Formats: sequence, C-alpha cells, structure tokens
Amino acid sequence: MNSLNANARRQQEAEARQQQEAEANAAESSESEADDESNADPPMVQQPPQFVEQDCMPIIPNLDILDDEEVVDEDLAEEEPERTIMHRYLEAILKRLQYETSPKFPALENKWLNELLKKNDWWIDRHQYRSICRLLQIQYKEEENEAAYFRKVYVWLPDVRWGPSCMPACAKCGSNNTVRNNGFRNNHFGRRIVALDHDYYCVSRRYRCNNCEQKAREAKLAIQQSAAANNIKISGWCNSSSCRKMKKRESKRAG
Repeated sequence: MNSLNANARRQQEAEARQQQEAEANAAESSESEADDESNADPPMVQQPPQFVEQDCMPIIPNLDILDDEEVVDEDLAEEEPERTIMHRYLEAILKRLQYETSPKFPALENKWLNELLKKNDWWIDRHQYRSICRLLQIQYKEEENEAAYFRKVYVWLPDVRWGPSCMPACAKCGSNNTVRNNGFRNNHFGRRIVALDHDYYCVSRRYRCNNCEQKAREAKLAIQQSAAANNIKISGWCNSSSCRKMKKRESKRAG
C-alpha cells in the first residue's frame, strides 16, 4: 500500500514538473516574439509617384552630317597655330606630297620625296632634316639650336604606297569600293604620336566614302521633307560659310 502511494506521488510530481516546464517555455517564446515584433522594420507605405521638373538642355537636331569636315577646317583656320620649326617642316612636307601626288604633276620632274619614302619604308628619319630642309628650302637657326626640335615623320598614304586596291576602307560600311581621297588639309599638317621612348609625327590626307555620303545626303533630305510635311521647323541649322558652300554644291547637283 505504501509503495503504491509513493509511486502515485512521484508520478504527480513528474507531471507537475512537466507542466511547469511547458509554462516556462511558453513564456519564453511569447517574450521572443514580442522582441522580434519590436525590432521589425516599420511597414512600407506606398507613396504615389512624384514628378520633378528639371532644367534640361533643349534637343537640337543636327542635320549637317555632311559638313563636319568643312566645319572643323573652318574652326581650325580661326586658330593661328604657332609657327615652330617643326610646324613649318610638316607643312612643307605635306605640300610637297600634295604636289607629287597631283595628276597635274609634270611628267619629267623628279618625285624625289616619293622616292625617298619608298627607300625608307615611308619614314623620314630625324637625321635627314638637313637634306630635307635644303630640298624644301626651309631655313632654320642652328645658333638657336632649332635642330633639336626635329622629329621623325611617318607618311600614311596606302593607296599611293600599294596602289588603288589598298585604298582605306570606310569606317562605317567597312568597304573601300567607293572610297576616294578627299585631299590634304590646308590648316593642320600632322599629328604628334607619343611612343614609349620617343615622339614622332604622322601625316596623311582625308578619305571619303561616296556610298555613305550619298546615303547621308538621302537621309538628310528625307528628314527635311518629313519636317516640312509635318510643319516642323528645324532649328540649329548651320549657317557658316562651309555650310553655304555645301548647299550650293547640292543645288548644282540637283540642277
């Protein structure tokens, strides 16, 4: 009888301990949930979109897509370059190249610069400045050490060097079928190239793709006609002397 009473008491005590542990666990879980709710981010409130007016530059259509080269030439002509000995040297070289590559070059005259370039892989070495200056009739001042400013010059005329089949390809269409030379610049005679251990100059002439030029002209005309049909006034039209010359040439072609 006593053993039965003892077992009953132990069972009651075990049940009581289990109930206390369950209550303690429930209290801890409720406290942790309360902490999570207090640390949670506030709810997101959907705000209506707001439009802010900003001062933007007006969009001006630029239809002078054929006149870029002429405009650049005109802008450069307004800036008088510094007449250094290297500038005069490059100018004389370019004018001689223009003369020797011209179809009007006398048949019996010697193309000495062309021959010199062929022998030197189309380079004019720095140490050749004395003979080049003598042939081009360039005066320089030895007493002022102007000879120290001479640099090598590389001539890039692939169609002259290797023939018309090596005419440079158009950067836009990738073909050289309709590319032609567009003459030499008369206000910029060469570009300075900064190499790893020395500087040199590169001279060349301009090239133009007839096919892309025609497409650009047609696109320009289509834009003008579309604007006129919709009563849209095109602003920002170039009115420089080069643009006026281009318009005269276009009117002559149309006539």
